[in-house]
Amino acid sequence: MSSASNNLNEIPFSGKSMSWFLVEGDKLLMNNEVKDFFPGDLVIFQFQGELSCHRIINIIDGKYLCKGDFSISTELVQKENILGRVDGIRRNGNRFYYQRGSFVSKLYVLISKLTSKIRPIRYIGIGLIYLLQKIDFSLNMNS
Repeated sequence: MSSASNNLNEIPFSGKSMSWFLVEGDKLLMNNEVKDFFPGDLVIFQFQGELSCHRIINIIDGKYLCKGDFSISTELVQKENILGRVDGIRRNGNRFYYQRGSFVSKLYVLISKLTSKIRPIRYIGIGLIYLLQKIDFSLNMNS
């Protein structure tokens, strides 16, 4: 389990694009010192004047293809628009630390790629993401 540094910024989350992984009222523990990002990372970024938190699913010509777990659409984000990486989540007084590069993280990326291309499996993919989130949080809970 990764340890959180003291310099994590808490960012309140709202919206539905990352349901069920993130829910209204979660606090995202953002690390703004990270400069290298990889598929599977949750990042907070500026896109079309809005602040968003989505998962990187691919890197194309030095830009990051991002997608919300519950979304069909994707965004191509330039590195300078990324404010930081989400290293953890605070929910109901508990902290959960995101496991970068874990098997579960890789499954999120695969499911996100499939659900953006093949619409009929979207809800199956979303259901799998929901189950993975339950497993991931139960393995990584640190109160």
